[in-house]
Amino acid sequence: DYFSENVNVSFEELPFNELDAAIFSRLSYINFDKFVSPYKYQKKKLSRIASIIIKNETKKTFRLKEDKEIIQLIQKSKRYNDIYIKGYIKDTDFDKTKQFSATTFINLDKKGDKFILVSFRGTDGSYVGWKEDFEMSYKDTIPAQIDATNYLKKAFRFSKIKKLYVVGHSKGGNLAIYSSSKLRKNIQNNIQGIYCFDSPGFNEDFLALNGYKKIKNKIFHFAPQTSIIGRLLFSDYTSSVCESTKTLFFQHNIYNWKTENDHFLKKEGFDFVSNKLDFYLKDTLKNLSYEEKKKFIDEV
Repeated sequence: DYFSENVNVSFEELPFNELDAAIFSRLSYINFDKFVSPYKYQKKKLSRIASIIIKNETKKTFRLKEDKEIIQLIQKSKRYNDIYIKGYIKDTDFDKTKQFSATTFINLDKKGDKFILVSFRGTDGSYVGWKEDFEMSYKDTIPAQIDATNYLKKAFRFSKIKKLYVVGHSKGGNLAIYSSSKLRKNIQNNIQGIYCFDSPGFNEDFLALNGYKKIKNKIFHFAPQTSIIGRLLFSDYTSSVCESTKTLFFQHNIYNWKTENDHFLKKEGFDFVSNKLDFYLKDTLKNLSYEEKKKFIDEV
């Protein structure tokens, strides 16, 4: 709804906001495999790629029908007219229990503020993707976090544009925070915001690291009122609780969150079900040994 209403409103007229971040986080779920050369860093105009995708899409191109609707709007969007895409990567390794994908977007609008935005894909619904998510509960680092760190460093290297946004939905938000915490201080200073949507937290040791503390005040975390995924593990940043039209796991889909103007509709706090599940999972994992945690997660 937001994008439909502002499809021809430039970033100069309406500055980048949380709903733009949500849209970019969803764009990372699109399989650009056949339309953007993986691993290569030449940039291509997103509106042009959008037109090609609509004409040549396959069953695997879009995860959700709303993603296709966004791409259709982008084709002739004034807001996205100067957005370029580069650095698309998708890497799934069953042996390493790794599911990783990321895309870089660049705003080259001469009138508005230029920026680089790195969007990390969340869990893609595959078995290996979900298992990697849950392995966060007992591993210090998962493979996708290492890949995300290397990707983010490469995406911003040698860039003349100094404004950087990092976004992600679900596991993608976790990767956004983790990778940002590993950047050099001078690059961290260029981060305008780290936008995370219903993304899980971290082990408590991570929250004590200096790299994380330096970017903590740049984290904008959003989650629905009955959040489950977004409350896994531990966090010490504030979450904006958003109103959803659906229940339980269906709230994980950000297209089901209510919007008003350029922001999500907010609630005062998480509901009873979310709080109860959050307490149970944290209390259970806290009292398990490493091997017990591993067995617990494998059973789940």
